[in-house]
Amino acid sequence: MDETFERRLETSADDLGLSVDEMLRLLGSEHVRVVVAHLFERPEVTLEELAEVAVAATAAEEGRIATDREYERVRITLFHSTLPRLEDHGLLTFDTEGRVVENAEIPRSLYTFVRTTA
Repeated sequence: MDETFERRLETSADDLGLSVDEMLRLLGSEHVRVVVAHLFERPEVTLEELAEVAVAATAAEEGRIATDREYERVRITLFHSTLPRLEDHGLLTFDTEGRVVENAEIPRSLYTFVRTTA
């Protein structure tokens, strides 16, 4: 592992009170990393916007157009898995009824880490 990468990973994990392994599990998906970076810049956002951002980032990287099916799959994963896990780690508040993320507090160290790995 590159020293800078390892240092950023450890700093981010420490800031969240996680082990490096827990941090890697939390951020294992590219969609999660894209969502975390977006929430750093926009701490209040709808579920639909997050799904659009995540799907568009992946499609753009692969040089193709995102499909409605991908959007729906990512939106469901965000709703049932990603956002609740990020909320469990104290990074945001997810209003499931309003389908809105509020009060996202992404530490700068985590943002820096995901920007270098996304």
